[in-house]
Formats: sequence, structure tokens, C-alpha cells
Amino acid sequence: MEGWTALNIAMLHSREIDVAFVRPPVYEWDISTVQLLEEELVVALYHSHRLSNHAAILPADLREEDVVLWPRELGPGYYDRIVGQIWGNSRPRIVVEEPDDVQILAEVAAARGIAIVELHRAIRICPPTVLLRPFAAPVPKTGLAVAWLDGHSTAMIEDFVSICRKVVPLKDFGRPNEFTEGLPSEAAPTKRRKSSSSG
Repeated sequence: MEGWTALNIAMLHSREIDVAFVRPPVYEWDISTVQLLEEELVVALYHSHRLSNHAAILPADLREEDVVLWPRELGPGYYDRIVGQIWGNSRPRIVVEEPDDVQILAEVAAARGIAIVELHRAIRICPPTVLLRPFAAPVPKTGLAVAWLDGHSTAMIEDFVSICRKVVPLKDFGRPNEFTEGLPSEAAPTKRRKSSSSG
């Protein structure tokens, strides 16, 4: 099942579902996970933003920015991973919280703040008035994992995990052409990078 990590884990605990997709890391001790992929995080900016002409964004560039984000309780580990990679021990200056990327990007389009989003999903749903900009290396990333209740693995769950691994092998998908073609010229030649497996 797809959905927010916290909801999916709650449904695993209640035995409403047997497996779920989650954004790691997962803090619950009784949940087993297998990571399937990693994906690049990018910055969503409104057109008139001071960073809109930058080829790549440094985390330090965002220290004083107003940020649109989702509530931490929807995915604590995922939230902490994003904040840790970009803001370190500091906290983002969150001005608006929205429960999903569509609403988050709508707030960015309205110039309420910037947002951090997964590249491939953002490309599909990004409003035309919002720009996506990459981070400078090292590029922040997020993962996707399949999860199940520890100690309750079944042949069906093992088969599902095996199929997921074959269909979505752990890798970095790289940057689609429609993303690189829209960047300032100095950023366009960025090469696709392969990522090593995370633990």
C-alpha cells in the first residue's frame, strides 16, 4: 500500500495490511524494511525567487529561507533525514505545513516559501510557475523501502519483496532530460550518477 509512512506503519501494526511502502529510516523497532531505491531531492522555487537563476543550490543558501513542508508526524524518519541533510543541526524556518506535495507546490507557486521535493514526482506535478533546482554535491537524497511487521514474514511477503527488488533495483534514477533542459546552462551537462547501496 502507498501513503504516508506513519499511516502505513500504523496499518501494519493493526494487521490491516501485510506490506507497505515507506520512506526510511523507520524508527519503529518491530518493522523490517528493504530499501528499493534512492532519489534526488531538489529545491522548488517561485519564478521571482533570488535563487531562481542559480545552477545549483547550496544548503547554506536556504538557511534563512521561508520553507513550506509537511508535518513531521506524517513520516518522522523521512522528515529528519531531509532536515539533517540540508539544515544539519539547525531547524528550517517553516511558514506553512501542508499534507502533500501538490498543496506544498501550490504554496510555493503563491510565493509563500521554498520547498524540498523528490525530483521525479515533482516533475510530474509541478505547476508551470514553479522552478526546480538541483543541489550542489553532495546531493541530498531520499529512499523508498518496502516494510512489514517483524516476525510476521510469510511466503507472500517474501515473494512481494523479491518482485520489488527485480522491478525496482536499488539505484539512483538520474536526472530526466526535461529537468536538465530547463536548468541554467552551466547546470545542464550534469552527468547521471550511480549511487551505492545504503545500509
